[in-house]
Amino acid sequence: MLASCLRLRAFPSDRRGVSAVEFALCTPVLMVLLLVGFDTARYIVAARRLAVLAATIGQMLSVSTTGQVAVADLQFYEDATVGVFPQVLQDSYQQGVAWRNDMGMTVSVVNFTGSNPTYTGKVGWSAGTNLRPCNALMIVASDTAPPSPTALPSDTFGPGSLIIVDLTYTFRPTIATRFMTALTIPRSFYVQPRYVATLTYGGAAGATVKQC
Repeated sequence: MLASCLRLRAFPSDRRGVSAVEFALCTPVLMVLLLVGFDTARYIVAARRLAVLAATIGQMLSVSTTGQVAVADLQFYEDATVGVFPQVLQDSYQQGVAWRNDMGMTVSVVNFTGSNPTYTGKVGWSAGTNLRPCNALMIVASDTAPPSPTALPSDTFGPGSLIIVDLTYTFRPTIATRFMTALTIPRSFYVQPRYVATLTYGGAAGATVKQC
């Protein structure tokens, strides 16, 4: 009886097994953080590469010296996706779809009229997935606003024309699927033609091309 009482009194100060209890409590939290952190890092890399891809396509378009864009040109720029953004190949394979159907890509040209500070912009042509609307004035948006098919950042308004590359990619977590949902990453790049006043599209209009 006395021995039992002594053990009971010593119980609050007994540190044996504390590490095991702490490990059992912390392990689930650490595992969740590890899984979410892995896919968060993948998301950051995907967003960065998508921005680089949009800039790459825009810069290739901007150096045109003829002012003409053909169907083959757009096909070539689209194929650049595989080299700059290889993650789309792995993701499309996992989804069982062609890589061209795993992301959205739209190339547009907006022509500006007027003078500073009252420039107005309208779409000259648009080709791709999410076409920009014809005959609608582009709305002025803040430079930090998310990409929109009907708006442009205020700093892009000016004389001449503007090449716009709009990309959308659906990021799907591979490990932390219970803690993260699919997220759409939009990225846009804006650049003026370097050697010509504007670019015109030489192909036929259709479901994926608007001639305005």
